[in-house]
Amino acid sequence: MYPQADEKNKSKNESQPTVRPLSKIVVPPVKQVTIEGGTFNELEDIYLDQGLISGKAEDCLYVKTTEGDYVIDTSTKQLSNGIWLIDIDGMKSIVKIARIPGNKIIVHQDDTSFECSVDDVEVIGRAVKVIKSI
Repeated sequence: MYPQADEKNKSKNESQPTVRPLSKIVVPPVKQVTIEGGTFNELEDIYLDQGLISGKAEDCLYVKTTEGDYVIDTSTKQLSNGIWLIDIDGMKSIVKIARIPGNKIIVHQDDTSFECSVDDVEVIGRAVKVIKSI
């Protein structure tokens, strides 16, 4: 009957509902970065379809590069053959790794490749999805 009196009796939660986008409720955010000059530049979080994420969203990193975009699983640290996000001497890059006997790897990046010990690189994560424009 008296709307002003009713407003005073409501708790703060009842009078000001919180509206959140459905995407933030259904799909958890994934951290997004670009690599420029061997360092990360953080971007706004991205929301990916669950089909693109293997595992937990908090273990994923979305990396945008000039060659394409990569979904990186940061929970995987044991190097094997494949595409990896690594740090060599403070420079981050996405490279193709081939593991060879003697605890060594061959690192392929663009037109160059080199051999080194597994201990010479810091593993950030393994690429589980690659998204490229054609």
